[in-house]
Amino acid sequence: MIWIRQGKGLGSMKILKEIYERELQLSQKDNSHRRHGSRYWLCRDSRAVIRNHEGKTAIIHRKQDDCYTLPGGGILEGEDAISALKRGIMEELGSQIQLVGELGLIIEYRDEQELMHFCYGFAVQTKNTAEMQRAGLLSHKDNTEHDRLLWLNPQEAITTMAEHQPSSYTGKFVQLRDSTFLRRCLQV
Repeated sequence: MIWIRQGKGLGSMKILKEIYERELQLSQKDNSHRRHGSRYWLCRDSRAVIRNHEGKTAIIHRKQDDCYTLPGGGILEGEDAISALKRGIMEELGSQIQLVGELGLIIEYRDEQELMHFCYGFAVQTKNTAEMQRAGLLSHKDNTEHDRLLWLNPQEAITTMAEHQPSSYTGKFVQLRDSTFLRRCLQV
C-alpha cells in the first residue's frame, strides 16, 4: 500500500490508481517508460463525489473534452487540496460543502502532454443541493468549460461515464480517474 503526504493539516492519502496511456489504449508504453527530467509538468487538483440528501451524486459534462467529470478544481499556489476543492465547487456549482472523508489519490501519466497529474479525491455533502437540482445548471451562465450538471445515483453516474466515449486525449484520463473515485466512494 502506498501513501502520499499531502500537507497543511491533512493526513496521508492512499494512492488508489496510477493511470498510464497503455491502459487507455493510447500507446504501448508501460510504467517502465517514464520520462525523468525538467520537461515534465506537474499538475494538482481536487475532485469530489458530492452526495445530496437523496443520495444522488453530481457529475458535470465538460464540453472541450466531451467527457464527464466530478466537480472540483485545480490547486492554486498557496492553496491546499481542501481549499482548492471548496473554491472549485463554489465556482462551478455555487455551493458550499462539508467534507465527509478522503477517497484517495490518483496519479495520471500523460506522456503526450508531458504532464504528471496528481488528483486528490474527497467525499463531500453539499449544503444547498435543492436549489442546484431545481436549476440543473452550473453556477456561471457564461460557463464555456462545462455545459451540463447531472444528479444521478452513484451507480447511474458510473454507468453514464462507462457508456460515454470521450473524444479527446485528456477526456479519456479525466473520465477514468473520476469513475475510479465514484467506485471507491461506493466501497466506503
